[in-house]
Amino acid sequence: MGRIPWAFFFFLAGAPAFAAEGDSGVTASGIPGAVTYPSGATSGKSTAPGAKPSIVVPTPDTIAPPPGLAPAGSGTPNTILSPGTPAPSLGKYRTGNPQIGITVKIDELIHDRYRQSVVRVVAKDLGGTVLAKSMGVAIGRNSGSQYIAAPLSIALGSSQQWADKIEITHYGGNKYEASIALIDEEKNLVLLSPEASPAPIVFARESNERPQIDVFTISFDMALTGEMSSAVHRGKLAAANPETGLLSVSPYAGQVIDDAQAGTGLLDSEGSLVGMLLPGGRGVLSSSLQRAIAKAQKATPLEPRMIGVILGRGVLVDPNLPGAFKTITEAQDAIKKGVAPKTDPTRYTPARNRSVAPKETDKVVIKVMPGVYKEKKTIYLGANTSLSGSGPAHTTIAGSDPDKPVILVQNAANVIVAGLRIVPALQQKLKAPALIVNNASNVTLSGNVFEAKGGVAAWVHNSRKVALYGNTFARGQVRGLSCDRTDIELEANAFLGDWPVAASFDKGCSSVVKRNLFFENKTSLNIAANAGSTLLQQNTFVRSPAAVRVGGSTNKFSLYDNIFFECEHALYVGGDANTNSLGRNGSWKSRFTARSKPLSMLDIVRTEPVFEDPSNYDFRIKPGKGHVGSALRTPGGDLGAFQRADFVGTHSGTLAHTLGAATGDVDLAGSWGLNE
Repeated sequence: MGRIPWAFFFFLAGAPAFAAEGDSGVTASGIPGAVTYPSGATSGKSTAPGAKPSIVVPTPDTIAPPPGLAPAGSGTPNTILSPGTPAPSLGKYRTGNPQIGITVKIDELIHDRYRQSVVRVVAKDLGGTVLAKSMGVAIGRNSGSQYIAAPLSIALGSSQQWADKIEITHYGGNKYEASIALIDEEKNLVLLSPEASPAPIVFARESNERPQIDVFTISFDMALTGEMSSAVHRGKLAAANPETGLLSVSPYAGQVIDDAQAGTGLLDSEGSLVGMLLPGGRGVLSSSLQRAIAKAQKATPLEPRMIGVILGRGVLVDPNLPGAFKTITEAQDAIKKGVAPKTDPTRYTPARNRSVAPKETDKVVIKVMPGVYKEKKTIYLGANTSLSGSGPAHTTIAGSDPDKPVILVQNAANVIVAGLRIVPALQQKLKAPALIVNNASNVTLSGNVFEAKGGVAAWVHNSRKVALYGNTFARGQVRGLSCDRTDIELEANAFLGDWPVAASFDKGCSSVVKRNLFFENKTSLNIAANAGSTLLQQNTFVRSPAAVRVGGSTNKFSLYDNIFFECEHALYVGGDANTNSLGRNGSWKSRFTARSKPLSMLDIVRTEPVFEDPSNYDFRIKPGKGHVGSALRTPGGDLGAFQRADFVGTHSGTLAHTLGAATGDVDLAGSWGLNE
């Protein structure tokens, strides 16, 4: 998934607070955020009664002169050090020669002093799948009213669903959860009430909320394993509007201030909070944050699962929660009648001006809380609907009629099915797949566990733009996935166990299959002679007697950068094979044949791959093997689905949680080292 930047912003108003007042000899050193002093310069600006003092460099030499330099006014002349004399230590934040000039490393000082007041905010479902993430900044007036300010859009999660829980990660690595203290839709602002409060930053005076002051940013890169690193950037407060309570920030040339940094704090040169950054280079002024705190102190905190209901973005299904719908069917009936969803403006500040407000949703979310829901009839999903559970380890939808599907998406567009375990009725008939997508478009199936009890787990027919991300197909008796007359994309899915056919691409099915795991299937992929175009790239096939079967020729078939491990037939082509479409692949104890004859002149890496931890489905290749860095379509990438840097890519966390739910290993994501 790469590394994720996070940033922390600091404002420098006018001359740096470290410079002596009226000292024209202070010049920039060329290092971002550094100021050079002439010999003997001090930060001796006087402080008016009641005003905040300037920041003092926290090193011993701020209260005593460096070695070799006499105190000012002592009557002892300063001497120039002789050649070869070691330069005196100036402390962590100052460099240079006292006789010529000293450079104060403001960027390092700001980073070390304020990073403990910045947190990472992650919205998750109960299964641990990440829905959205941002930064947040600690604010408060006293020890009894401390909050974390963050963009409201983080708590709203994704188009799939809103959060079951909000997780806060401190810079030091400790984690805790937070409830919702206040919602201001117009300013895209949410105040979170955390279980543990980091040190809040003192608010700036309202008179200091003015444009044209410099900005220092501290960005935090988050590695897949949870490790953080930081860098410093610079921008400027471009505008501030006290009437709306909003501001704008722009970066200097060569610097980056982007949406990945949203939620960070904005500080002036005195270390006071001027505001919080929003997406799009906008922000909320400190004075607005203070007014929000006053409102939050009078409000009743909310659980994150209620936020979407209050904002009218969907409905909640929970038989144990007063006011929620007891069944999915009951919730759907209310939506059809127009009695749900409804907003509750008494619980939040609605947006009259949507210039910075979160985007209005294009779907109605049916959020299904933990439990087993055995619906009496098929769940029909119409257009612009998201049916989302709390993760497949927590939310199960079970069929009751073996002759009917559990879920049907038909004649509909813009639909999501996510975070569920979908189980058909016992003695499931072949004509009743657990889930059917028919004559639909823009359908996403994400983070589900599919089962079959004698039939097909999922059938996609006569549809456009169907995508499957991070799903796990548990072992079954017929087929995991069947596709015809559809363009379909599969990425970061797992097909486990002895499926007779894990996935079948039949007449008119055009497919892009990338970075999936096929594990111990009888036949992993069956591609009909009349199927559409097929691209198989960077997949891992393990111990499948027939990994890929192609019914006809390979004119519309491409095979690149895959790994076949102990598959009797890596590729079995019934017709003629065009070797130009068969790129580099890794093969160990696996054969490539066409018309029952071995294929020659192929680009094959034939060394035995050594996997990182196959018992935990971690099929990354250990360093030192020819598969590492050998991918043709992804320069520098490894062969197979699993990469050392990011496992199976963007959907790694989602797949880890569905694999864990399907295999009963609830800590599989942890064994992969995914610490989101």
